[in-house]
Amino acid sequence: MHVEGSHKMHRIIQEAFAEIARRIRANEPTTEWDIAQFMLRRYNEEGMQQEPMIVAVNANTANPHYMPTKEKNSPIRRGDFVLIDAATKLNKPDAVATDQTWTGYVGESVPDDDFETRDSRRIIPGVCFSIEPGIYLEGKFGVRSEINVYVSDKDIEVSGQPIYTEIIAILKTP
Repeated sequence: MHVEGSHKMHRIIQEAFAEIARRIRANEPTTEWDIAQFMLRRYNEEGMQQEPMIVAVNANTANPHYMPTKEKNSPIRRGDFVLIDAATKLNKPDAVATDQTWTGYVGESVPDDDFETRDSRRIIPGVCFSIEPGIYLEGKFGVRSEINVYVSDKDIEVSGQPIYTEIIAILKTP
């Protein structure tokens, strides 16, 4: 069930980025709140719980606990960084939550800043954990990624596929 929920979550996040691109290309004003509401509608359509998520732009992405509201949110425009951090689960008994974070850039390509870091940890069988590297530049923007890992005695399962390896260029033509 976790894999099913993770696949649906990934698809909804990518659809949210596509919705931002559609609105920007159509010169249709959009906000963090608008995209959060889009995602909540998609959760409902996919049989997932209606849990609020972080949809943050620019300086708001540097706050790891930011949450847009109807009254307080920011517009999304060309040249903005957009971070989506969402956690929910399927509307099924014993469903396990899936939690993913992706960052996109509203442009045809992503600025060429190198904020890459490395982390080396010992993996212990029988546990589930998340890996959430991030960079936060106060007042400017933040970038964060997140995957969940379960380590069994024989295998490692990574949810949130495909693995997020770069900021999404939201306006890039597929």
